[in-house]
Amino acid sequence: MQPLRVAIPAMFLFAASAALADPSDYCSSDRTADQVVYTIGSWGSLRQFWEKFGGCDDGDVSLELSDRVSDLLANHWDTLTALQNQVNDRSRFEKFVLFHVDPSVMPDRFPKILDNAKNHCPAANADLCQKIAAAAAAPPGQ
Repeated sequence: MQPLRVAIPAMFLFAASAALADPSDYCSSDRTADQVVYTIGSWGSLRQFWEKFGGCDDGDVSLELSDRVSDLLANHWDTLTALQNQVNDRSRFEKFVLFHVDPSVMPDRFPKILDNAKNHCPAANADLCQKIAAAAAAPPGQ
């Protein structure tokens, strides 16, 4: 029984250290944020990226995230319900998405995003559309 007494606390220590690991450690893992960011093609994959690599949101990764978010909002508006499903009960994820409607976005996307949010918004998504319209009308830093 002695080895079991040592093994169980060791397992808890390992699990606790993994849970408390610095998120930036994931930025330099085998599958790094700057590789994974290019695979984002949906709101679900964006949320998964945010959950795993949220601490890696700067530099080139941040620019690519803004490009991905703005592309989804400008050119894939038909996925808005999927975005709504991803932000429900996840206000921090919603803020993350809105933060990436920023000055680094290609300028031609802002009018598309604004038009989508103001003129093509399903009634069930009105609150989210208002927030998207506000972000597109006055992106941070402008």
